[in-house]
Amino acid sequence: VPGITGLLFRDMALVVVFALLCSLFVAITLIPLLCSRFLKAEGGGLLRRLSGWLPALERRYRRALEWALKHKGIVIAVVAVVFVGTILMIYPFRLVGTEFLPEVDEGRLQFEVKLPVGTRLEETEKVVAEMEREIERICGKDLVATLTTIGTGEGLAAMFRGGAGEHMATIIVRLTDPGERKRSQKEIETEILKAIGNKPGVEVKAAISSPYMSVFGGAPIVLEIYGYDRRKALEIADQVKRVLEGIEGVYNVHVAVDKPLPEYHVIVDRNRAAALGMSAAMIANTVQSYIQGTVATRYREGGDEYDVLVRLSDEDRSNRSVLESLLIPTPMGGLVPLKSVAKVVKAFGPITIERKKQERYIQVTASLRGRDLGSVAREIGEKLSKLKIPADFSIEFGGSAKEQRESFRWLAIAFLGAVFLVYAVMAAQFESLLDPFIIMFTVPLAVIGVVWMLALTGTTLNILSFAGAIMLAGIVVNNGIVMVDYINLLRRKYGMGLREAVLEGGRRRLRPVLMTALTTIFGMLPMALGFGSGAELRAPLARAVVGGLTVSTFLTLIFVPVVYSVLESLSARIKGERS
Repeated sequence: VPGITGLLFRDMALVVVFALLCSLFVAITLIPLLCSRFLKAEGGGLLRRLSGWLPALERRYRRALEWALKHKGIVIAVVAVVFVGTILMIYPFRLVGTEFLPEVDEGRLQFEVKLPVGTRLEETEKVVAEMEREIERICGKDLVATLTTIGTGEGLAAMFRGGAGEHMATIIVRLTDPGERKRSQKEIETEILKAIGNKPGVEVKAAISSPYMSVFGGAPIVLEIYGYDRRKALEIADQVKRVLEGIEGVYNVHVAVDKPLPEYHVIVDRNRAAALGMSAAMIANTVQSYIQGTVATRYREGGDEYDVLVRLSDEDRSNRSVLESLLIPTPMGGLVPLKSVAKVVKAFGPITIERKKQERYIQVTASLRGRDLGSVAREIGEKLSKLKIPADFSIEFGGSAKEQRESFRWLAIAFLGAVFLVYAVMAAQFESLLDPFIIMFTVPLAVIGVVWMLALTGTTLNILSFAGAIMLAGIVVNNGIVMVDYINLLRRKYGMGLREAVLEGGRRRLRPVLMTALTTIFGMLPMALGFGSGAELRAPLARAVVGGLTVSTFLTLIFVPVVYSVLESLSARIKGERS
């Protein structure tokens, strides 16, 4: 699986593969030796009392299996209806939401503050200090510390335009651990945004506070508007923003574009310049030297060398009359003022022009509250399809929504690949195509358990729970292998009839099936309960495994023998007709 999903699960997959290989080696070498030395024919009194309930359970199970074999059509129909209903829970009823990664309460919030372009550092500091006091009031005892950075630079703009980032600030809020506070991180963030986000002329945006989430997925909702005409792109971005603001659960909507900065455009009069033997490039290079500076000499002190940069002062660079009076050298050795060969026009220009896939684009970002990403993305797509967008513009999803779509596609391919490999291995071992096909019915039974467990626990279908479903493709077949292999043994070695072999094989394999399933279920249970920091990332995978294996185990005990009986009878009938 490529991309972010592959990075997340590659190490885990390697660990599982290596652990299973070591387990296989121990099972066929060390375990038989230890059993021959220490295993007793009968357990002690305590073990006998603990296992005393098994014979009664086996008798009840045999009676249930007898009923199922008499009513095969009912059993198959009920399981089929439950499976279809389970799929409908995901779509279209959407009882189980979907998202890229579950939200993690790390106790860390981050807010980006932007004042009007040109605001001085002192004014920005005053506004941010007021916001910090408001944050302290809202957080109360839940606050650990705040860290504020003022004056973020804007690349070349900050270097040559006199601190273009003085109107910007970043506030990082550190909260106590989730177990020590009553409010969630999202609730506190919402309260803070309501308090500090309504100041006139000040734009406040809740940024991605988690370094983990910023790397794996980005903002929950990111819409990228592609097109060359920047003014038209901004108009479309405003339409998209209004659409997002009208969707339930979407908040903190922002168009990720800074307001343009004041600047001067130098428009060269090519005829006048040509009369003096000058080109537009010569004039541009000279003006650039005045604005950005030229290294005039180098200064040495104590073995260190420093460049001496000569350029106009900050005041002169923003003075139109000074710019018009700049002396431009001519090829003939003379000097002429800039205004004699060009016009200096005051205008506004963008701080940055972002490109992606060799196209200009603008981002519209938003956060989510109380809804899953999958349903919101579908609703956004439906509403955006009704907008009238020019043919030379396009709108695409980015951020977590894009990563979710791509990851789910690759995980679905991985799931199908896992199913195929499991079937191929069993076909080689059984030397049959029918028996592995019967055993593979345990996989859709596991899907039933996965979906119901996610629905009951309020867990979304994300890449972690999806990975748990992929793991189940190799786990749940074990129960079917144990049962089908023993039924085949009874038929081929002891000559039992089909019905009697199914009943006896099911009864005798009940204990190993339960032992195999329960050990895995109880082993995953602590992680599924979601205790401790970061449990939001661990629990979905474990819950998928526990739910899928639990339901699959109990349905396998009834459904697989029924399917085995039906398909083996059908196979025998077909062979009889051919002979």
